[in-house]
Amino acid sequence: MLIGIDLVRDARIDTTDEQFVKNVLAPSEYAFRAKLPTIFALKEATLKALGELPGWHKVRIEYRQEIPRVCVEGYTAICSVSHEDGMTVAVVVLHEE
Repeated sequence: MLIGIDLVRDARIDTTDEQFVKNVLAPSEYAFRAKLPTIFALKEATLKALGELPGWHKVRIEYRQEIPRVCVEGYTAICSVSHEDGMTVAVVVLHEE
């Protein structure tokens, strides 16, 4: 079991910086661009759990009924996200398949 956590100040995530958005979001995630602070925190927590940098696009975030789901090859992921006072915190637990 691997665990990662990340805390993001939402104002630091510039959704208008096209290069940053391209670096963080996979094409399938562009529809959720407004949720960039959440996606960033989830991806960062996942990369911390892995202890390596497989690349931003190797970790995908999907939404089902407004609930985020982390997808990373070779792992089953459980995640939790919370928002408060302009901050987003994400916790990701990975289990090797």
